[in-house]
Formats: sequence, C-alpha cells, structure tokens
Amino acid sequence: MASKSKHKKGHELKQASTKRVMSSKASTASTKSRQAHFSCLIDYKGNELVANEDENPDLYWALRGGGSGMGVITKIKTAVVASPEPDEGTRKFTALYFKYDTSMSKKLKWLLSSFQDFLYDADSDSYRYGGGASFNDKSSTIQGVYLGTAEETVNLFQSSGLMRKTILSNNTGYFSRGYEVVDPIEGYPSQGVEISEFDSYGETILFRICTEFQRFPFTYAMVSSLDWCKDLGINTDTFAKL
Repeated sequence: MASKSKHKKGHELKQASTKRVMSSKASTASTKSRQAHFSCLIDYKGNELVANEDENPDLYWALRGGGSGMGVITKIKTAVVASPEPDEGTRKFTALYFKYDTSMSKKLKWLLSSFQDFLYDADSDSYRYGGGASFNDKSSTIQGVYLGTAEETVNLFQSSGLMRKTILSNNTGYFSRGYEVVDPIEGYPSQGVEISEFDSYGETILFRICTEFQRFPFTYAMVSSLDWCKDLGINTDTFAKL
C-alpha cells in the first residue's frame, strides 16, 4: 500500500469542499482521531479488517481523518491523554478562535494543508490542542482549547504559520486574560484572532459556549434559554466579534 505521505499528497486538497474536517474536541488534549491506536471494521465487501500503524496503515490514516464510508467500525482502541502537569499555580487554559479569508482557492488549499501538517507534527506541542475547524470557499475557522498559557498558544500557532496576517480575516480580534481585554503580546495580529486565557477548564468551556451562542444563536436556541454570558459577567459587546 502507498505510504502515509503519498496518500496525504494525493488527498490533502480533495477535502477543500468539506465544510468540517474535525470531530468534536477531546475532553483533555489533542483530537479524538489522534488518540486512536487501532480500529477493527468490516468493509463494503464484508471483509473484517484491522487498521493500525503496521497493518493497513493507509486505511488507519484515512479513518483518523474527516471522511466517512470506509466501513462499519466494530472495535476501536483509544488513548487517554493526561492533562500536562504544570508547576504549582501555573496551570492555564486558553480558548482560541481564528477566522480566515479563504475566498481565493490558493488560500483555502494552503490553510487545509497547513492545518493538516500542524495536527500531524509529532515534534510540536500540537497534542495540547483540542478543537475543530470549518472550511469553505468564503471563510474558514479554527477553534478550540489549548492546554497552556496564551503566550504558548500564540507561539505554537505562529510557528505553524496559522496566524499569518495575509490569510486572516479583517474582522477585529482581541487578546484577553479572564474576562478582561489586555494589551496583546508582541507580534499578535490585529485582526482575525480571538484568544482568551483562563485558570480553569470549566471557565474556558463556559466562555466558549457563551461566545459561540453570540455567533450562532440558533445552534443553542433549542438547548437552553439560560444567559450564560450574563451569569459569567461577559461583555458580549466586546467578545465574539468575529
């Protein structure tokens, strides 16, 4: 079978029409697909197959992507990723939301390829990121939670190229600690990026629920009528502008 790199080159740009290529975020770190060690499935011919790094590696790679129709999965083994243990009193969680201008096909292709490389870079701290992304030929987004400080978040995404000003949208962004907007760190883009650092995972998730409700109110309209933003003291005139 072809190697993972060849399979990737042949398919990395075919997902441009896929609006969502990631599953929901993992509960602690990284993406759920990255935590999968092996899968057992039945293909369309009725064959029982095992897919892992050594056996049917191409199928294993494809199963961890955003596609479907590979077969019926009958068994899966995943890893439980422990939250990195920081120095006492220094644990931070960072919510992130990036919006991109992908109205030009070359920008969309570059973003798809760069995000895929980011997730596959075993030498980086990308395993601390858990989230998802949406891509289309108008605008695209990357969102989620990073287990670390705002500075660590910015450094990681800058080094991967995913915070390039030339591809970010023109929407005004912000940089905050808790619920207070503060001066951003050096090199922080002035548009297209929302980053908020918190002391607890619970606060981070509630903040994300609140800001997503502001962007997509109909998503949560049938779930609850609670005003999380008001309860948390979040100024919706400042946040969720993208």
